[in-house]
Amino acid sequence: MPHHALLVLKDVTASYRTKPAVHHVSAQWRCCDLVGIVGRNGAGKSTLLKTIMGWHALDTGSITLAGASVASQSRRLAYLPQRAAIDVDFPLTVGELVAQGRFPRRGLFGGFGREDYAAIDAAIDELGLAKLLDRPLAQLSGGELQRAFLARAVATGADVFLLDEPLVGLDAPSAHDLMQRLSGLQGRDRLIVAVLHDLAAARRWCSQLLLLDRHVVASGPTATVFTRANLRAAYGSAIDRDLPNELFPADDS
Repeated sequence: MPHHALLVLKDVTASYRTKPAVHHVSAQWRCCDLVGIVGRNGAGKSTLLKTIMGWHALDTGSITLAGASVASQSRRLAYLPQRAAIDVDFPLTVGELVAQGRFPRRGLFGGFGREDYAAIDAAIDELGLAKLLDRPLAQLSGGELQRAFLARAVATGADVFLLDEPLVGLDAPSAHDLMQRLSGLQGRDRLIVAVLHDLAAARRWCSQLLLLDRHVVASGPTATVFTRANLRAAYGSAIDRDLPNELFPADDS
């Protein structure tokens, strides 16, 4: 993504039937951002990702990438679903899964060319999967599975990645490894937008946060958004019990 390119959400409202799941959401993110979308259960986080992908119609507003509708640039976006939505029993190896990333460009039965193989090899290398290529998905750990699906997304050639709760079910070392790899992807002129429940991870790794409660509670640089006052507004005062003081080094609220 060129440095000046922005993903811009302007006054976005999307509904299930007649009930808004998110309403009047505005934010903008640039290349090299690692964005965390955080908020309580039911705050509309996953819905917002799917709306960016074009899977929910807009009631109001617009979503643009580099000044053009995201609908016209679908190949620049890749989506990683929640692990619960992934069928790990489907008989695929890691290598076969990553290769699927090229199907949107070549078709299910289209032959791969040099560019395709180069993209697949680069994704495998970037996510550290070379030793797992022949491993069936059902034999992967949670962290390995997330890396495999992320590699498939990278192989598409996308530069905007939308991840829905990528840390759920991972142990602490696997979660740390995945966030470190996402930080590496971010550093290669890509935009990473991830729904996160782990507020400590969001505070540590994300350059930008969107604190959501169907509407925007706060949005901007992590150091500005991640305050007790903002988190209380989104989660309620009970959130104080779950957050250690060291997460708020400059916050006296």
